[in-house]
Amino acid sequence: MQLTAQLNDQWTVWGSHAIQEAKVVSAFTAGGQSLAGKEVFSTPRYISNAGVDYQFSDAWRFGLSARAQGDYYIDELNQQGKYGGFAVLDANVRYQVSATTSLDLQMKNLTDRDYEYVWLDNFFWAAGDEQPMLSPAPGRSAYLSVNMKL
Repeated sequence: MQLTAQLNDQWTVWGSHAIQEAKVVSAFTAGGQSLAGKEVFSTPRYISNAGVDYQFSDAWRFGLSARAQGDYYIDELNQQGKYGGFAVLDANVRYQVSATTSLDLQMKNLTDRDYEYVWLDNFFWAAGDEQPMLSPAPGRSAYLSVNMKL
């Protein structure tokens, strides 16, 4: 579901929310265990985004947004637990230099929240010895870009 509302010439609010369920219908592991009814690994149950944009003038635009996703299983048997859920807040500013050029500043993860991408490392380990691997997401970070349309 997506929604965008232009409240007036300056304010826009928007949001999206996806609910997903991915379950195995019929399959077996290499060891012969049935996967029927198990959730497909690395598939979060929901993904959400919401934000507000403010057009201050023809040259300046400001935005604030939030993004979130649910936890997900990291293994095909759904036995290693759920990981990977997060909710973060971002902000952006755009300055339109000319009709073809803008400067954009993005601030990601404003609250410096800790979260990670998690997967099951089953490549380097013997069967049954797999280990959850965690890759931390960036903390608070800033990105400056110049955008040009030709």
